[in-house]
Amino acid sequence: MTVVADRFADEATDRWLVYDTPCVSVRLTEPLLLFLRGAVTDGLRPVLVTSAEARLSPFVAATLAEAGGSWVVRSPDGPFDAVTGQALASFDDLARPPTGLHPRFLALPTPSRVVVTYDVYTTAPADSQTRVGLTAQALTAALGGTLDLWGTVEPLLDPWDADQITAFAQQGMPRAPVVLASGRDGEHARIWVARSRHGLYERSHGGVLTPTPERLVDLAPAAAQALIAAMNHRHNVSLALAWASARSEAAASAPGRRPVDQPLAVLLGPRALHDLSLDLDDLATRHDIQVLGRARVPSLLVRFPAPDIELWTQLEGLLEELMPRMAARGAAPSERGRSDQPG
Repeated sequence: MTVVADRFADEATDRWLVYDTPCVSVRLTEPLLLFLRGAVTDGLRPVLVTSAEARLSPFVAATLAEAGGSWVVRSPDGPFDAVTGQALASFDDLARPPTGLHPRFLALPTPSRVVVTYDVYTTAPADSQTRVGLTAQALTAALGGTLDLWGTVEPLLDPWDADQITAFAQQGMPRAPVVLASGRDGEHARIWVARSRHGLYERSHGGVLTPTPERLVDLAPAAAQALIAAMNHRHNVSLALAWASARSEAAASAPGRRPVDQPLAVLLGPRALHDLSLDLDDLATRHDIQVLGRARVPSLLVRFPAPDIELWTQLEGLLEELMPRMAARGAAPSERGRSDQPG
């Protein structure tokens, strides 16, 4: 039986806002979403407290991380940070460097599934022909999944329909509420959209479960093709990233140690390519690159046949600069954190 969280802030201090739930399956219900929004608005750090058996939906994990929050687990051995493994004597320990690790973090679990995650920023004309959600739908399909349901809080109840999602977004303009979407095998996506005098800004962030390959980098060609699928005649890609995360369970996040994510592919639109000032000849010696689009305003696809921490860190820096701009337009989260999922 699936139990959802239905309690509001259980403890409020001048630094922390705490949401303690006994639920085993924690979903992004309206009370939990309001809790996270309230913490951000008040400048407090949200703390979600669960049992060791609890699992967070991808939407909870991502929204909690974006709010700069922490996930604390109650256990017979004492409470601990579900992401870092830090043993906790008080909530203040969450702000300190990890010292002692919980036993659950002493060994890596054996991965059984892999989530390929994408994060794509696009622009499109603000006219009657543009449909919201098509980028996420195309990416999910290119990775072998489908999006079946949508809504703004869990559980998602409405069948996927780009026309209905577009109409919903139009009613919320100039900054529409975040749209959530899911599939039958753990596919998940979140969509931000906002309007400005330049058109529509849309961000699509989601993931698709795949069987575990021999090496995570073997997924790079499929991820690259998925990013190309995000390009169409109406949606111009500004920046698109895809990476792989090994999991011991399905899409839900569990407490415990996780392997480092593997970058798979990056698609840089003309503006991002200009901002980075990359040396394409040098990049071609280290990566499989492909120039796309028109010669005067090209885009660049970079596949990662092997880890390259230097380039990935540089791209993360670009994303850090891009997100405040997108947030100002309503097409990205304005919360304090990133969208990386805990667990």
